Amino acid sequence: MNDKLRRIIETGVNMIGASSGAAISVITGNPEFGIGSAAVGATGAYQRIGTEIANRVLAHGEQKRIGGVLALSAEVLKEKLENGHTLRDDGFFDTPKDSRSCGDEILEGLLRKAQTEYEEKKIPYLARFWANSSISESLDVNELQMMMKLIEQLTYRHFTIISMLGKIVGHQYTEMESLRYPPHNYETDRDFVASGTSEIPISIVAEIEYLDRLRCVQFRQKTKNDFPISRPPHLILGTYGVVLNEFMELWRIPESDRIPLAKALKWPLAWRNIEQYMDNDDFRRRIGLGAAASV
Repeated sequence: MNDKLRRIIETGVNMIGASSGAAISVITGNPEFGIGSAAVGATGAYQRIGTEIANRVLAHGEQKRIGGVLALSAEVLKEKLENGHTLRDDGFFDTPKDSRSCGDEILEGLLRKAQTEYEEKKIPYLARFWANSSISESLDVNELQMMMKLIEQLTYRHFTIISMLGKIVGHQYTEMESLRYPPHNYETDRDFVASGTSEIPISIVAEIEYLDRLRCVQFRQKTKNDFPISRPPHLILGTYGVVLNEFMELWRIPESDRIPLAKALKWPLAWRNIEQYMDNDDFRRRIGLGAAASV
């Protein structure tokens, strides 16, 4: 392995808390770490693109962020391969003559984003995006490129909003939306539930509307005045929000980042358990079930 590339990885490990051994095993293709040839396509991309970028003049912060993406993505990929996943075999890692593989292009794009990313909290999720892109064929290279352009437009707070929606309501629309909004745990919730409105910072409302325009979130219901209600269940994940939540694993965003935002938005962090509604005949009919059995 290029000495410069090794130093960048070791610098990134210190920032992101990954394992340098795991990263280097994938990037070098070392068979002693139990994955044998399973990572060969990704190993080639790491070596080609990682070495190319390592040979550039990089500031310390740039080395740290690039190394963080390399280290964590390799560690995550190694874990997924050991758990039975396989690299995609749709040509993603194929290197045509006098050209680069699609995997090379995606990896370079992510490393370039990491190099200039001032919100370092986004770095782990860039790494996970690459690891999942390496094993999932659900997005082709054009769709991956589009998602990367989208990632550039989003802040860490946008990621947190997407994460919260995934935690609260997921992306499955059900008749739960017609029920009264579940109780919350925050001090302001009593008035909020009673009135159906709240004083939410306008900056956050604007960010949610921005996510709506990018199809990351979706408004399901509106108020009498035809204004969108920026809280679940009227707000769910949009198509691209679902993809980002899954490929970047945004559900891993820590509670310490989600809770302050949830308080500002007066959102809950979990739905009431659906089982408590199952003795309600009206609810059962609306979701296609018969009346509850009498005891």
